[in-house]
Amino acid sequence: GVQPSSVTTATTTTTSTEEDDARSKVRSNMLTSHGPLWKIYIQKVSRDTQRKYSSIYNPEEARQTMIQAFENALNDNNLMVVGAHLIWRQYISYLQYDEQQAEETTTTTTTKQQQRYLLLRQVYQRCIAIPMQDLDIFWQEYTNLERHISEVLSQPLLAEHLPKYQHAKQVYVERLAYLQTTPELLVLSSSSLSANNTNHLRLLSIPPDNSENERNLIRHYFQRIAYERTNPERLSSAELVKRVRQAYKDTICIFMRHVEVWQDWASYEHAANTTTTTNAGVDLANEIYTFGMEFCSSALLAASHSELLECAGQIPAAIHILDNFCTQHPCSLGFIVLQRICRRTQGIQAARNIFKRARQTLISPPEDTLPTTTTTTTEQPHPKTSSEAGDATMVTEWTMNRIKPKTSAVSTSTTNVTNADATKMNTGATTSTSTVSGKSKSVGYITWHLYASHAHMELRCNKCPQVAARV
Repeated sequence: GVQPSSVTTATTTTTSTEEDDARSKVRSNMLTSHGPLWKIYIQKVSRDTQRKYSSIYNPEEARQTMIQAFENALNDNNLMVVGAHLIWRQYISYLQYDEQQAEETTTTTTTKQQQRYLLLRQVYQRCIAIPMQDLDIFWQEYTNLERHISEVLSQPLLAEHLPKYQHAKQVYVERLAYLQTTPELLVLSSSSLSANNTNHLRLLSIPPDNSENERNLIRHYFQRIAYERTNPERLSSAELVKRVRQAYKDTICIFMRHVEVWQDWASYEHAANTTTTTNAGVDLANEIYTFGMEFCSSALLAASHSELLECAGQIPAAIHILDNFCTQHPCSLGFIVLQRICRRTQGIQAARNIFKRARQTLISPPEDTLPTTTTTTTEQPHPKTSSEAGDATMVTEWTMNRIKPKTSAVSTSTTNVTNADATKMNTGATTSTSTVSGKSKSVGYITWHLYASHAHMELRCNKCPQVAARV
């Protein structure tokens, strides 16, 4: 029989392979659909080939090297959206030039000549089925090629490929409406941000500023993704996932600091790759969330990531995600979500420890940001009621409604705050940074949402109305 250690090793190897595969699918080939970059790659291969075979004359090997370079660029031809016609034009021009050189060489046999014709015909047949620019020109060239080879045999071949060409042309016209409202790729700028302006392509992606132009542009990109998900090219299921994934990657290159893009991409990968026999969607979505947290530290993104792992049965990993986020970027929302998952999985005391930790970690907001009561000078002053007297002291009590930070551990990951920082926070200082293990981090403000959430939990879940009233 199989030894237990062998089973464990095989399971670990399989898990590692799945994680590596998910990481490769998510993080690699971010700009596969960008034709001009592939054109630069082909130019480099051409220069390297000329240098390599300048002293050693081997035209057939040099030819195979260049053909392989073009095939690498066109291997994922369904992913080519921007500038695809540039690669196909260069490939066809190279094959035509190679064919002319072969005709001038007397050593070229008839078999090799036929092979060159067949290769050129196959490239044209693949080309006319791809929605891209200059499709009419490619179809006319292919028609002339077939009629040049044989007028009789060209009729059935042209009739066979005519529907593919017409469908590709229709898809290109439909997609053009979405490509015209979005920049060709790369970056975002709030100063020149416009759906019809591509000047911002030379700048880097920036955090969201919630401007109208930004909202319009991101809406256009989501419309393009929605169009790709309708499968206009009638691709197979695997090819459709690759096509939509590349559309998300194109959007990420511009909106890498926008939470909604990462969330939508992760949701799609989870739904498209999760079946009854495989759970690859969880690995892909997990990698997307991990990748996204490197660019935008958002409590909403961390909460979605934790919810995904919790639904997949990975409770410790889900808690670790939120715990790590609250350590690096403490905020009220992060602690609220962490407290709720700890209540569901670890019990009452664990949730209360999170509330205690939040009060130790978060800082009080400045007094000038809190609501204060004002009195008008046109009216006569009147005696304050008991409720108004309570409101008058609300500001002072609320800003001090937190416990002194301690250096002892209160959970699996503890925030260490220096005495100087503790003094500043207790006195209502406006600083929002502290030191954790020698690294600088930003600390969020403690808000009423944290107390309301904890009180609601004590009342509804723990059935402790007295505790809820004290909170």
